Amino acid sequence: MPSFFSLSTREDHIRYCRKWSMISGMAIMLGLCLLGLPPVGDLSKNFQAHLGAHHQWAHGGEMLVAAAFCYPYVQFERVAWYKVLFVSMFLAMFCNGAGYFVAGMSGHWWIGSDTQGTPRGMPEVPEREFTHWSAVSLALVPALTVMGCFLAFPLFVYGLLQNVEGANLLEKKDKTT
Repeated sequence: MPSFFSLSTREDHIRYCRKWSMISGMAIMLGLCLLGLPPVGDLSKNFQAHLGAHHQWAHGGEMLVAAAFCYPYVQFERVAWYKVLFVSMFLAMFCNGAGYFVAGMSGHWWIGSDTQGTPRGMPEVPEREFTHWSAVSLALVPALTVMGCFLAFPLFVYGLLQNVEGANLLEKKDKTT
């Protein structure tokens, strides 16, 4: 089986993108369902960030499954754009949740110290210090979210619009031969 970067035709790219988007999206959602939420313990002070990571990865899995159904309708002039779209969608999906995961594991001040969102039976979230991990996640979460929002999604919409552009859907086809 050829590698992704050696594919040359539009049909090969669509087949590859559909297959791996569907498999990856379903595997991510199945894994998150089986994982659930961890027991209250070491993550209790980082519970809100852990919920954020779990939530973002679930939406990423849904996005990949939805993209698998839309790939046949994406039309790009150059085959290279399929590679850019596929890679950027996976990066956006994984990195968005990874940013929250980093925040959750290191316990950051920007998550907050209020107890309004603390589930029943959870200890109060302690006041946090600004650490080097805080700086990493403070830069990582917005940067990776922006990458997903401003690279993968517009590129996907552009590809879908290329399918409609130039085709008059209301025009009746002449069936004479």
